[in-house]
Amino acid sequence: MKSTYAKLQGGERFDDLSEERIADILERLHPEYDARATFYLRDDAWLSAFGCVSDGFGMSHQSSSAAPIMYCSQTLSLPEARTLIARFIRGEPEWRGTLRWRVESRALRVGIALVVVAVTVSILILFARDIAAWF
Repeated sequence: MKSTYAKLQGGERFDDLSEERIADILERLHPEYDARATFYLRDDAWLSAFGCVSDGFGMSHQSSSAAPIMYCSQTLSLPEARTLIARFIRGEPEWRGTLRWRVESRALRVGIALVVVAVTVSILILFARDIAAWF
């Protein structure tokens, strides 16, 4: 097996990752701290799980530093996340299975940011107008 490893968001590292440790690592995740665990085949090939056992796990991955970051469209249970991660660390070619993955759209992020700015400016203008009307 390749020298895989995992890191929690808080920095704790698990070297020489085995499939048996996956569930233990996922069970350590907590929404208020260490909310993400990233499993590495190499420094530039990783699969991240974020969430917690009670709410389920979101997944993201990058296959190389030049590849886009992909996000799973579904929330996975602990057994589903454990199976997906085990297939990933074994290097199975079809580790993604039948899950739907999407590329994060930069245009979407920019669009959302513009809407937030527009709403904020509108609120400030209305607030300033109301204050000016008082005087």
